Amino acid sequence: MMKFFKILLISVISLCSMQIFAEESKVSELPENVTLFEKVDFVEDNLKEAPVIFGFGGLLYSRSDAVIGKSGSYFNLNGKYPFELSPRNNWQSLNGLSLWGTMNFTEKRFLAFKLTGIMKIGYESVIPLFNIDELYLNWDHPNGKIVIGRNLYTLKSDLNFTGHLDGLEIDINVPYLNFKSFLGFSGLLGVFHPYFNKYSLTAYDRSFDEQTNLTNLVTVVQINGHQSRRIFFATDFDIHFWSHHITPFFLMQYDISNIGLPNFNNDDYTINTFTIGLNLQGKIATNFYYKGDIAGVFGMMQDLENKKTKAIAAAGGTVELRYSIPPSAVNTFSIGYAMGTGTPNNDEDFDEDRVNADQIKKYYYYGKFSGGYVLEPQLVNIHSLSLKYLFTPNDKFSLNLSFFQTFKMYKESPISDNEANLSEYNLGSELDLGFLINFSRSVSVGLDSGLFIPENAYSDKTWRFRVGGTLALSF
Repeated sequence: MMKFFKILLISVISLCSMQIFAEESKVSELPENVTLFEKVDFVEDNLKEAPVIFGFGGLLYSRSDAVIGKSGSYFNLNGKYPFELSPRNNWQSLNGLSLWGTMNFTEKRFLAFKLTGIMKIGYESVIPLFNIDELYLNWDHPNGKIVIGRNLYTLKSDLNFTGHLDGLEIDINVPYLNFKSFLGFSGLLGVFHPYFNKYSLTAYDRSFDEQTNLTNLVTVVQINGHQSRRIFFATDFDIHFWSHHITPFFLMQYDISNIGLPNFNNDDYTINTFTIGLNLQGKIATNFYYKGDIAGVFGMMQDLENKKTKAIAAAGGTVELRYSIPPSAVNTFSIGYAMGTGTPNNDEDFDEDRVNADQIKKYYYYGKFSGGYVLEPQLVNIHSLSLKYLFTPNDKFSLNLSFFQTFKMYKESPISDNEANLSEYNLGSELDLGFLINFSRSVSVGLDSGLFIPENAYSDKTWRFRVGGTLALSF
């Protein structure tokens, strides 16, 4: 009996020793920065949130803008109505609904779409608009992603290209280098209405004749009307190190509107370009940043009607320095300069590309440029100096104040504002003020305003005012 108890006692002691050794082994496997009090008892039982297979949302918005003073007066009391803004046709209201959805296969592999309907209201006109804004497949891979379909495609140089296309994009990301390349077509963006095709360069691109006006109870279904039909191919290499980005890029644009199609053959002229440029971005010091963009544009204007060609050689660029006051970066200041060449000794209209000069030097770009809320100049035949201030105390409110001084590059040549009709360099000064209030994640209100003071290049020196407001409800 005593022998039995001895054996049992030895067995219990052995089992306890084995258990203690096992627990010590588990503790030794914990990371050095994890204590026993942080140890998870059931490591394999962590609950994971189920991926969302389908996602839906939308945006309901109203945007109105009005400009007064452009015609030498602000109000008209002798028009068709008792009270009219002057000019009476320089206001519009866009009231729209956007619906989007995604079907997720994994976290970063999904199919997405976005539909938009707009009621565009202007002076004595109401035009309904509809479009498929996005319809694309995004498929991430270990070193980048592939995008196929209608989507917003961008270069690091958002000045030279930012816009929607029906296309294909391939991104490859490796240490110190991000490679992006995309190929796309613009000719189907405005199938339901050319309003959604933003690549209008030639007279043919702008030749769509609007026939629908609900104020006159006229509705004409015009499918696939005249619009830009261009093929874009672009590549950039983002070399990044130590908070700096050096990005050379290439962009080719080929106009195929002269390819014979029933009722769509362009027999006027085409514009074909390729762009080579360099984008620089980086950090100079704490809260102090720089951004630069320079590009050369080359190509050919084919005069189909007269069977002639004319070379294109132009340049454009921007540079900006930005500083935020530490530590919270509530106040941000920036100074910038932008320039785009024009054709010297050009006595034609701004939109006319059949110029008398031997070479076209008009800067063609396909992205976005902000040169003033009122003037809204295209970056062609101008120099623009800017000073900006941004106040963001929290994520509920932001306020921006901007000043622009704009000059012609060649005083005898036109700019995008045809009211600048004198051969003088100084175009004018502009002061803009705007704010955005986010009442919640779903409701936001914005207000923009601007004052432009025409100077030497204008015969009509009436000050121009513009104001615009936006109400957005997202769900």
